[in-house]
Amino acid sequence: MQNPPPVQTTKSSTGLDENIAALLSYIFGWVSGLIFFLIEKDSRLVRFHAMQSILLNVAAIVIGVALWIVWGVLAIVVGQISGALASLISILLGLLIFVFYIAALLAVILCLVKAYQKQYFKLPVIGNFLGNLFGPGSMPDGKMTPEFYNSLGAMHGTIMIFLGIVPIAFAAFGNFVVPL
Repeated sequence: MQNPPPVQTTKSSTGLDENIAALLSYIFGWVSGLIFFLIEKDSRLVRFHAMQSILLNVAAIVIGVALWIVWGVLAIVVGQISGALASLISILLGLLIFVFYIAALLAVILCLVKAYQKQYFKLPVIGNFLGNLFGPGSMPDGKMTPEFYNSLGAMHGTIMIFLGIVPIAFAAFGNFVVPL
């Protein structure tokens, strides 16, 4: 019996095999996805799985927090009407949240397996969103163009001014006019 030919492994710019780097982008949630997205320069596979990891984990966090808020508000509101009904709704929403987290965990495990197998596996909603996130032509061959990089810098500056500096200045000026 002959041995099968060795599998060709390609290295990413991180020095790891492509499939290992893609797999590691899912391990620590959005943090490892962001790290691999920023440091990977050559491998489209690693960048794809890193961005999908970021989007999957951020979506899971946002939906999970929204479900917790709905759970708390409904428990308080319905608790004012009927304690038994509030208990029933709390149990049902608790089970819904549990099922959501199990589904998110299964999605991450599926992505881990597909990343290790070097497959471009798109999750149903997030994968389709991934291709349209930055627009066509903004990242040919998985690398940022200089124009796209400059536009990201401009967007970052605008966000910092309007969501950081302006509220601080408004609060400081308001405290100057009407001291506490």
